[in-house]
Amino acid sequence: MSSFQGKMGIYKIIETGDKSPTLWSEAFDENCHSVDGAQKETRYIYIEGCELQNKALKGEVNILEVGFGAGHGFKETFDFFKTKHPQCLVHFYSFEIDEDLIPWSFKKIIKLPLPQKINNNFQGGLGNFSFTILIGDARKRILDFPFPAINAIYQDAFSPLKNHALWTVEWFEDLKKISANDLILTTYSASSKIKKSLIEAGFGISERVGFGGKRGSIRADLTGIVSQEIILKLKRSPEQALHDHDKN
Repeated sequence: MSSFQGKMGIYKIIETGDKSPTLWSEAFDENCHSVDGAQKETRYIYIEGCELQNKALKGEVNILEVGFGAGHGFKETFDFFKTKHPQCLVHFYSFEIDEDLIPWSFKKIIKLPLPQKINNNFQGGLGNFSFTILIGDARKRILDFPFPAINAIYQDAFSPLKNHALWTVEWFEDLKKISANDLILTTYSASSKIKKSLIEAGFGISERVGFGGKRGSIRADLTGIVSQEIILKLKRSPEQALHDHDKN
């Protein structure tokens, strides 16, 4: 098993079930993707889950990824639009706290030249696909960057247990502020506490089948609609919504 040193510790390169690599982070003690398949998980949870096929028909899409990580979100999104909707204007934004992941992912996963870094952001364009990777604490960067109205959010942070700050009601409220009316947010998580956090932040939620060994995943939008089935299920759960102030 090979590895490399990043600003936030060691990353071990792990081959997943579909032969695509993911990274295990020493800092968070977790993998960036499902071991059942990093590429397939990205396509199912985010590309399909955010309904990019339908959104592309509008001719322009703004996408925000919460956690650049190994770069699969970037690569799969770029490949999807390049092959299926090359005329669609795509603006892809991503948060990443460890800058050392950017050169690694562009060389090993995305396989494109490293983009130029301008004002603590890696920026570039490939045809109708433009991108900005914002380096640093996402909780701060979401407040200091002029985002357009976002149509799709890949909520792909490490788990709430390891990365509490990117799963709280307050975080989801910040995401809501930069969202377009047709926003779809998807995540691999199926946690009741994350569902409650999204609802408290004003999102509507629904459940999707999970990827690989997970039973479920969450899809959220700005309708505020939550089915009675989900409401009853959440009432039976002792888990509470996450807030910034209750971090251990």
